[in-house]
Amino acid sequence: MTIKISSKHLERISLHSKECYPAEACGILIGTLAGDARTVTEVWPARNELSSESSYEIHPETLLQAFTHAEQNRLEVVGFYHSHPFWSADASEIDKSRANYPGLSYVIYSIPKKEMRSFLFDGSQLIHEQVVTLE
Repeated sequence: MTIKISSKHLERISLHSKECYPAEACGILIGTLAGDARTVTEVWPARNELSSESSYEIHPETLLQAFTHAEQNRLEVVGFYHSHPFWSADASEIDKSRANYPGLSYVIYSIPKKEMRSFLFDGSQLIHEQVVTLE
């Protein structure tokens, strides 16, 4: 299980996270699927409807637009990202309970630790997956 993402896209996630601080940033990852690997080709920053430091919600209309865009361009929504403004990039209990798209990646960026981790939702739990940085 792997998610591949360019350094440019990682920087976009980091910048969006800092822009939203102290609230959690969130967004949608669009790309391709090949076996158990997801490759990110587009990062869609979204507005956190909750404006919370410990939780996020992407507006359903934004989700619909992303899924429609992906389908029209023969791509897939491969995952979501959000930031942790004050703690590590480990999945919190809230993250675990709110994951609801099996087969997609949930990328978490920690602002204080400047680290990124990704978890694949298998339908019942979040499983740590490797993040491969592409140039």
